[in-house]
Amino acid sequence: VGGGGGRGVARHIVPVGRVGLYVRGGFAPLASSVIMNVVPAREAGVSSIAVASPPQAEFGGLPHPSILALCHLLGVNEVYAVGGAQAIAMFAYGVEGSDEADSCPRVDMVTGPGNIYVVAAKRCLRGTVGIDSEAGPPEIAILADKTADPRHIAADLMSQAEHDTLAAAVLVTDSTTLAEAVQRELAPMVSATLHSERIRTSLTSKQSAIVMVRDID
Repeated sequence: VGGGGGRGVARHIVPVGRVGLYVRGGFAPLASSVIMNVVPAREAGVSSIAVASPPQAEFGGLPHPSILALCHLLGVNEVYAVGGAQAIAMFAYGVEGSDEADSCPRVDMVTGPGNIYVVAAKRCLRGTVGIDSEAGPPEIAILADKTADPRHIAADLMSQAEHDTLAAAVLVTDSTTLAEAVQRELAPMVSATLHSERIRTSLTSKQSAIVMVRDID
């Protein structure tokens, strides 16, 4: 507020008019991404929300049923069976079809993580459309001592490793006993999961490791 004249400056935070929300579905349908993208948009007051997710052959070319179900529960009725870089391009430029049902008006902003091609598309189209961030491959780092539950740690490591073979899953600990116990837990848990090969590739690649340190400090 200035002197004398009583002038003032105010800041108004207003929602964008329309957003395109990308939900991964190629390697694994990340239904949680629907919640993490739609709820903030709703809370911000965005009036137009569209979701794009890759088509699934086993479900007739539609996005995964769990993704569609969450869209329904959250009141999103504009959903496109489009994945990868082309989904980002569709949101950025819009698509005009033969009728309204086949059209996708351009959006003001795109949010939601994707694979390396989705990230590259976001980088190329930044400025044409707003983006949330350039998210890299999934990653998790766990710092744990001997009191930690090895089964819980194994589950946490797998939770990111299942997303992508490039995912990084790292455990840092000062306990040899815990490190060995986590490895014992991982073997049967990985074998029993749906995406076992992808998880094994991620956990055995150079970006993932169990790191031993002298002490937690």
